[in-house]
Amino acid sequence: MNRSPFIILPGFLVLLCSTLAGVATVTDTATGRVVANPTKGFTITFPKMWTVRESDGAVPLLATSPLDDPNDTFREKLNIIVQDFPKAPSLEDYSKTFIDDITKNSEAFTILKVVDGAIDGAPAKALCYTCTSQHVGLQNLSYLIAKDTRVYAITCTATPETYAQYKAVFQGIVLSFKFGVPAPSAPTRIVWKEQGFSLIPPANWKMSEEEWPKIPGKVVSLTRQKANDGEQANEVIYIYHDDLPDTMSVTGYLQRNKKSLKQTLPKFTEIGSGDLTIDKQPVKWLAYSCTTNEMPLFMTRFVLVDGKRGYAITCTTTPEGYSKYNDVFIKTVQTFQLVKADPPVADPPKTDVAK
Repeated sequence: MNRSPFIILPGFLVLLCSTLAGVATVTDTATGRVVANPTKGFTITFPKMWTVRESDGAVPLLATSPLDDPNDTFREKLNIIVQDFPKAPSLEDYSKTFIDDITKNSEAFTILKVVDGAIDGAPAKALCYTCTSQHVGLQNLSYLIAKDTRVYAITCTATPETYAQYKAVFQGIVLSFKFGVPAPSAPTRIVWKEQGFSLIPPANWKMSEEEWPKIPGKVVSLTRQKANDGEQANEVIYIYHDDLPDTMSVTGYLQRNKKSLKQTLPKFTEIGSGDLTIDKQPVKWLAYSCTTNEMPLFMTRFVLVDGKRGYAITCTTTPEGYSKYNDVFIKTVQTFQLVKADPPVADPPKTDVAK
C-alpha cells in the first residue's frame, strides 16, 4: 500500500489553537478586522465582530462568528491550515488526500460540489460538503490554494441550517485573502499643542481627550482596543499637566503626586520607583497597585517638570496584564516630547492713512 505524501489536518477537526502574541497583527479598519501573518505569508479580513485567535503552528488562525441571538449555540468558524512541502505539490493530489482524510475522521461525509478556480492569482479548488463531527451535523466550504511549495486550506464551517445565511460572509472573507503582508507604515507622532507635548501612540489604540476635575486643560487618554469580543481591555495611558504655582523639582513633583494618590486611591500600595531620562528631561517613575471599582489594578506613573508645568503619564493595566503590556507602556512613554507653543504674533504697525 502506497503511503500518501500529504498529512492533512482537516479544518473542522482542529479546535485547539493556542494564542501566541507576536505571531500576527490584528488591525481594525473601516473595512473589517485585518489579520496579517508574516510567518505564513498571508493577509485576510474578517467582519469586525468576529473573534480571531492565532498561533505559530500548522493552524495559524481560527476565527469565530458572534452568536446571532440569546438562543444561538453554534458559532460559525473559519480556520486556515498552512502546510509546506519540499517541492510544489499537485493541487489535485492534495485535494484527494484532503477528502480521504475527512472521510476517515468524520461520519456521513458527502461532497455537494467541487469547483476549480483561483484566489489571488493562485490555483485553487473549492469543496462544499456535509459531514458529522462529534455528533454535530456540519456543512463546510473548504478552499485549497497552492502557492509555490506551500498549500493553504481555508475551511468555513456552519450547520446545514445556517450555511445559506453565512455562505456570502464566508466567500467575502476568502476573497479578501492575499499572499504576503503589507509593509508596516511609519509610526505617526501626534501633537497636542495646547497641552504642550507630542508622542507616538501604540498602533490601533484609541485616542481621546476628556475633562477631569481640578486638572487644567484636557486629559489625553490612549486606550487599547479589544482583540475580540470575549476579551476585556483594561490598558490605558493617561497624560495630563499641572500648572504649578512656582518652579518645582521633579522629586518634589513626584512626592506631590504620591501624596495625592495615597489620599484618593483605595488600597494604594507602592511597589517601586526610579529615574530615567525622556526627551533630555529628568523623569521620576512610581509603580503602585490599587483597587478601582473593586478591580485590582497595576499602575506606573512617570512625572517630569518643565518650568512651572508638571506632566504626569499614568500607565494602567491589571496585575495579569503587566508583564504583557509593560514594554508597550515604556516604548510609548519614551516617545514623549515637549512642544513649545507658537510665539504670539505681533499686530502689524498702524499706518497713518491721512498721509
